[in-house]
Amino acid sequence: AVGAAPIAAALAPARAAAAADAPPMPAEIPSARMPSWTMLIPIVELDDAVKAWSKRPDTVALDALCKGGLLSAKNFYLGVGTKYTQSIIYDDFDKKLIDQDKNARIGAIVVAGQALDAARKALQKEDAAGALLAFGDAGNRLRD
Repeated sequence: AVGAAPIAAALAPARAAAAADAPPMPAEIPSARMPSWTMLIPIVELDDAVKAWSKRPDTVALDALCKGGLLSAKNFYLGVGTKYTQSIIYDDFDKKLIDQDKNARIGAIVVAGQALDAARKALQKEDAAGALLAFGDAGNRLRD
């Protein structure tokens, strides 16, 4: 942990920039009926993989996740997250609050996908610190 402070200080601006890209969650969450929790199982699986990769990056597994372009496994997971978000039935009448909530949820999914792409590129450049930062950001956004 001796070198952790300088690394954390060096990564702080990049972390702040990544967080700034995502729409913020609203201060108040609108009243809503959520879809079945079973729709979240693939997202939890992806989050578990990201947690494992953040401790021990696996270039082969990450390449396999992203391989296939539009039909990649990564896009499947992000599509499931988007479908879950779009399946929320809001009971609240505050349209602005509902729009903020939807935008924040979809924004989290998009930023998680971008962070996974950033982690893959960092690993290809053998930038372990950048990959770990990106995995951390992806995990945080998936948990949003």
